[in-house]
Parts: sequence; C-alpha cells; structure tokens
Amino acid sequence: MLQAILHGKIGMLFEKGAEGESFKERFRTLEDFLTAAVFERLRYLPANLFWKVLSEAAIPVGSLPMHVGNLRASEFWPTWDISQATSDRMRCIPDVFLSFEKIDIAVEAKLNDGQRSQDAQQLALEWLGYNEEIEGRQMWLMMVSGLEEVTDDCVIGFRRQIEEALRNLGRDGARVQLVGTSWQLIAKALKRVVSAHPIDANILTVINDILEAFQLYNVQSRQPTWLESLRREARPFASIRDESLEQFAGRISNGVS
Repeated sequence: MLQAILHGKIGMLFEKGAEGESFKERFRTLEDFLTAAVFERLRYLPANLFWKVLSEAAIPVGSLPMHVGNLRASEFWPTWDISQATSDRMRCIPDVFLSFEKIDIAVEAKLNDGQRSQDAQQLALEWLGYNEEIEGRQMWLMMVSGLEEVTDDCVIGFRRQIEEALRNLGRDGARVQLVGTSWQLIAKALKRVVSAHPIDANILTVINDILEAFQLYNVQSRQPTWLESLRREARPFASIRDESLEQFAGRISNGVS
C-alpha cells in the first residue's frame, strides 16, 4: 500500500466507480494495489525464501536459476527511457523491478488469472528499456497473471512474440528470458515454502499479510493432492486442515503449536 501511495496510485481509489461501491470492492478492481500488497511484503522475507517462492511459482518449471543471492535493490513502477530506441514511445514502466546479486527481474503484473491481458509489445519495450539502461547483467521478464493458462507452450509463444516485436524495433537476434506465473501459483508456492521451512513469528506475520491480500482479491489456492500429503506429514509449524487461504492464514497467525 505504501508503494502504491508513493507512486501516485491512490487516486484510482477515488475515481468514480459503481454506485454504492465500497472501498474494499474498489480495491478488488485495481491491479496495482494487489501488486504492491504482495511484492512489498515478499521483499520482507529472507532472500532465500523470497526467491524460492518466485522460482517455484515460475513456469516453465526449473527455468530460473536455483541461487541468485541477496536482493540488492527493488523498485515499484520504475520509469525507463526508450526514446533512443523507438520513436513511438518515450518511456516504459514495468510494475516491479527486482535486482538480486546474480539476476535482475522485471515484473509485469495483471489483475486476473485465466484471462489474457499480457501484451507482447509492452513486454518487448520493457526488455528494451532495461537493456538501454543496464549492461552485463542477466535479466528475466516475469509475467504475473493476465494469461489464459500458465503453461510452457503459452510462455514459449509469448517469448517468440516478444522477440518478433524486438526484431521489428531493430533488435535482430535479441534473446529474451521469460517466465510466467499467476497469483494463484504464487499463493501455492508461498504455502509450500511455509510448510517446508521453520518460520519464526515475525516472518509469519508478513506471510499472513500476503495471504490476507490474496483473500481480499479472491485468489484461491486449491491443491487437494498436495494438501493430503501435507496432512500426512503433519509438520507442527504449518499443518493445514483446510485448503482455503483464509483458514491457512488463520492457522499461521496463531504461531507454532
């Protein structure tokens, strides 16, 4: 929320909405607040847990490096100058920029899982903007939500479209590193990481906030097979008796048992 306020996103809350619409209902229609609520708090996790959540949620599975070091810097809605590379646009603005010791990631987030709203041209410009400003670093684009389905074929298809768009911008031979995910997959990955690692009370508070943000936006995380195996393992610090995020959040709020 703080990042959304600092970057002037709060005004969207006061734009005219449906008659009788509450602030909570208005929040649910705005992707920037979900992006800020989730990624602000993910940054507060230890770097190894933060990266584990991102890498486990990423499709194709196993695409991202296993170890990337600490998070060196992060920025919400950075402005990258692309005026020297294209005459059509002066700048591009990814939603989140994450710079780890060994890798950089530009995140383009959309609101709804299961609906196509990601745009290859926009992603191409973000790749261009990064490479106009930074050299000698490994860079990945990450699509969060805005995909009809998060599959290997879908991500590979987007990568080809992005590289075609870059060729049209005079960047022949550009090689794009791209992964996709969804809010649901991030929620599932977060639950897996919590269930597999001892977590102290302070970190549990951060995780609970993320889960509550997912609840506000009605992000569901249903994975019955995994939950059954988790019940059998019965880890005391994160046992789950129901597959809903709401009940899971309630469990971890009570701390270790």
